[in-house]
Amino acid sequence: MVVPATLADVPSKTLVRPVGVTARPHRVPTATVALGPLGFCIAPDLRRCASLPMANPTATRHRSSSAPPDRDRVPWAVTALAALAAVGAVLADAAPTGLAGLDAVLSAVVAVALVLAFATARRWAWLTTAGMAALGAQSTAAVVLGAAAVGLAFVAGATVRFGRDRRRLAGAAVGALTVQVLFRSDLVGWHGGDTAWAVLACVPVLASAYRAASRTTRRRVVLALAGVAAFVVVAVGLFAVAAAGAWSELESGRTAADRGLAALRRGEQAAAAEALQDASAHFDDAGARLRGPLAQPARLVPVVGQHALVAEQVASSGVAISDAAVAAATTAPYSELRTVGGQVDLGLVAAMADPLDEVAAALAGAEADLAAVDSPWLLPPVDGPLDDVIDEVAATTPGAELSAEAARMAPALLGGDGPRRYAIAFANPAESRLLGGFVGGYGMLTAVDGQLELESSGRVDDLERPDEPVDLGWSDELANRYARWEPGRFLQNATVTPDFPTDAAAMARLLPAYGLPEVDGVIYVDPIGLAALLELTGPVTVDQLDDPVTADDVADLLLRDQYLRADSQDERSDLLTDVADATFDALTTRDLPSPDQLVDELGAAVAGGHLLLETFEADQQGFLSRLGARGGFPPAWGTDLVSVRMSNEGPNKLDAYIERDLTYDVVLDRRQRTTAATLEVTLRNTAPADLPDYVAGSAAARDGLPGAPPAGDDELYVSVYTPGRLVGASLDDAPVPVESQPEGRLRAHSVVVVVPRGGEVVLRLDLEGQLDPTGAYSLTLVPQALARPDSFAVQLVPATDTTSLVPGEGLEASDDGLGARGQLDEVERFEVRAVPRR
Repeated sequence: MVVPATLADVPSKTLVRPVGVTARPHRVPTATVALGPLGFCIAPDLRRCASLPMANPTATRHRSSSAPPDRDRVPWAVTALAALAAVGAVLADAAPTGLAGLDAVLSAVVAVALVLAFATARRWAWLTTAGMAALGAQSTAAVVLGAAAVGLAFVAGATVRFGRDRRRLAGAAVGALTVQVLFRSDLVGWHGGDTAWAVLACVPVLASAYRAASRTTRRRVVLALAGVAAFVVVAVGLFAVAAAGAWSELESGRTAADRGLAALRRGEQAAAAEALQDASAHFDDAGARLRGPLAQPARLVPVVGQHALVAEQVASSGVAISDAAVAAATTAPYSELRTVGGQVDLGLVAAMADPLDEVAAALAGAEADLAAVDSPWLLPPVDGPLDDVIDEVAATTPGAELSAEAARMAPALLGGDGPRRYAIAFANPAESRLLGGFVGGYGMLTAVDGQLELESSGRVDDLERPDEPVDLGWSDELANRYARWEPGRFLQNATVTPDFPTDAAAMARLLPAYGLPEVDGVIYVDPIGLAALLELTGPVTVDQLDDPVTADDVADLLLRDQYLRADSQDERSDLLTDVADATFDALTTRDLPSPDQLVDELGAAVAGGHLLLETFEADQQGFLSRLGARGGFPPAWGTDLVSVRMSNEGPNKLDAYIERDLTYDVVLDRRQRTTAATLEVTLRNTAPADLPDYVAGSAAARDGLPGAPPAGDDELYVSVYTPGRLVGASLDDAPVPVESQPEGRLRAHSVVVVVPRGGEVVLRLDLEGQLDPTGAYSLTLVPQALARPDSFAVQLVPATDTTSLVPGEGLEASDDGLGARGQLDEVERFEVRAVPRR
């Protein structure tokens, strides 16, 4: 309501009268005062007051109950940032469903929604979400982006005091950076933890944006979420029905496949084919259920779609592997591939190559396909079994590939492309050389069209030694390193280097000078290798012995007992040669088991370096290296390598009584990118007191030379092969001079030591090396083929409290870091990664 009033003396002061009070009539009104429900109005006339909002309460109330006109409007700069964030999210290659096109759309939608939420949310929410995202960053790019997002959120939250649009732009910028971090997070923890952390990090900003949104926007969000939830519930329910039936089929298929593969390894091909066919049927049925209409909607649901894809891929891979294995079992008959009377059916071997290639290809394809569906979106109950399947297939694939390669290589190795001749070095580590043992006997093995024959054999001492040293084709570095053993004149010392390919090439050059024919390859075998061969042939008889020689007693017989029962050196040498001759004669005349059994019986001897084979053709050398039969240093040994070797200096036969313990402690310094290592080699002499002089004495003592060690004390030339730089050495805590010489990528640090009978000595070397810039460190331990395998203990520790060690396979946590211990009867590899402690 508006009521007029009369004002007096307006120029001097303004007087407001209550409603209904009129001034004196002689005063001329100069202004109108209006009193309404929202306040006062002073105006020249009543119409102007009536036009103001305070006089129109209805219009005022209506406007105050609605949102400001620009509340839901999105500035163009915010839209541009959202688009850029979407592109970055798509490039991050996230796979919430496993369907490439859908994943790209979902990634873009999530990125845009998050940026818009940041633009609307309060400033505290910016900092909270950006900070949580930064905590999950691991890669350099993600860490930089996370730091930028947190910094911008802090600065903008603390300093921005301008309008709504600029505040929205600042929030959108923080959101665009945070989105990139979230899509590239790699949080260390349980598999899938990074995804859960990213979802949790988004909660503050989404909650804040929802509270700040208008009623209309809230209503739309709720409706959209309700629709999505309904679709998810229906899709998951349908998938559960399909998966329930498929799961039992998958389990049945896996059980049948395990049964079939085990039968195949035993050579029971009929049983294997039946079991594998059963497995294929189960896997095929499971795949049909998982590809059916009930399971398809779930493929569109993030996370659930990944689990559906995994189940389908496991079924598909199971079918592929089972079908290939069935084909191999029926067309590549392992059970029929046997050596009969020294004859190998090369035609049957060649026929097996293609089916075995198909099995290897199926396994390799399954490994790749299963690895492709592995994802951080998987929950632990599914992720764990999937990892087990991947590991099982990955462990099987190299063997299958090697079997296929063996079927292609075997005909040439066995004389299918022309006669092949191999020299056999019968060695004995009772008197060690740096490879393993000295060469006491030899043999000539021929292969023609798969027929094996021991052409000749004998003692090395019976051969006529060349008058002049033979040129071995070695570099000056190598020749100078091993000159003390005169390998160019003495066939017995052909195993002087720790690398059998080098020794075999030298032996091939030496043989013609000794009156023996040229060869296509060299076989190395010692008493432990002969024991493995006798597992295949059964016992053999030797004229000098009353009882047959068996796999259980041949090693002790040739390493120790022969030197106690024989009266002369000739008899001792004859016994080694005769046992080896009888063993190879049995190999070339008796029936032998299937290839799988051959591998099982010979595998340990090959891995330990007691049975080796080298040829002089490059493609065959590659195959033998992958087989582990060449006896060289690993071609790709990584950051660090240690191989402790010894050679008898007597000469005597005491090395059969030497025990060695190796302790290797390494400190990893990520900051300096260095390693500091300590190697302790403990040599223990267990020789009894009643050994004959031939076994326990030395040439120096027999010749009456001053300073010769007494009988029973073992004089050894010990070399440590490693890339590490020597910074100190001691023997029983006293400084000792060390001879250090380069050899390829390694250095050989050598010391002559005398190990007293019944006592021990400790050789210690301090070494320095380089650590990979990424913090990755790998250690390879290479054994020497001795009478007794070394025991070893490895300890890896960080240099400072700011570094943590992430272990690889074979390492366990210890008091200070990571460690491993065991017997060094094969090449051992350990891997670790030094990372900043979080």
